[in-house]
Amino acid sequence: MEEFLSAVKKLKWGDTVLVQYPSHFLSEYLFLTIYKYAEGAGIPVWVDDVLDSLYSIKKRLELGGIDTSFFERIYVGKIGGRRNVGNVLGQIPFAHEGRILVENYKKILEQSTKKLPKRIDISLGMDELFLLWNNQTEIIGFIKELSTFVGEKNRTAYYLINKDALYHAVVNPLPLMHQMASVVLDLKPMGTKAEVNILKASNLELLGRKFEIKIEDILR
Repeated sequence: MEEFLSAVKKLKWGDTVLVQYPSHFLSEYLFLTIYKYAEGAGIPVWVDDVLDSLYSIKKRLELGGIDTSFFERIYVGKIGGRRNVGNVLGQIPFAHEGRILVENYKKILEQSTKKLPKRIDISLGMDELFLLWNNQTEIIGFIKELSTFVGEKNRTAYYLINKDALYHAVVNPLPLMHQMASVVLDLKPMGTKAEVNILKASNLELLGRKFEIKIEDILR
C-alpha cells in the first residue's frame, strides 16, 4: 500500500491515469483506495458516473461491510442512469454520439471547476459506453475528445476500465486509450491482493515499476 501511495504522490496535476483490470477484479476497493488517498491529502473527489456505476460501487462496498457514509462528500456528474449517489452537481442523458455526449458534459465540468478548482477525478463506467456504441467512428471520436482533457492542471484523472469488457466492443478501444492516457496501470488480481504494473508514465521515475496492494491494507 505504501508503494502505491508513493507512486500516486509522484503523479502530476494534469495526468490522465488509465487503470485497466480484468472482470473478476474487486474494482470497488480500487475506488476506495483512490478516495482515501484524496481524502488524506485534503483533495476533493469528483466522479464521472456513467449509467449508475457509482451506485453499483457503493452497494458492493456495503456488502463487504464498508461504511459508505463518505459518499456524501463525493461530487458527481452523471451520464445516464437513474440512481443518484453522492453530491450530484449535474446530469446529462446517455447519447449515441460521442461528440454530443462530451459537449453536453463539458457544461457540467465547467460548473464543477468553479466549485472544485483542484480535484481528483474518478471516471466509472466508460467501458459500458464503448459496449453500447455500435459505430467505431463514434468510439474513436470519443477518445479523441477525451484526449483534450489531458494536461488540465486542475485535476488528476483516473479512468477505471474493465479491459475484458472492451474485447466485446465493435472495435477494441484499449490501444487508443493507452495512447491517449499519460499514465497506464495494469492490475492483476491475486486473491485479496493485486499486482500493479506501471506500463506508461509521464514521470519516468515510475515507468516499469511493479508493486502489490492488499485489501487488508486499504481497510486500515
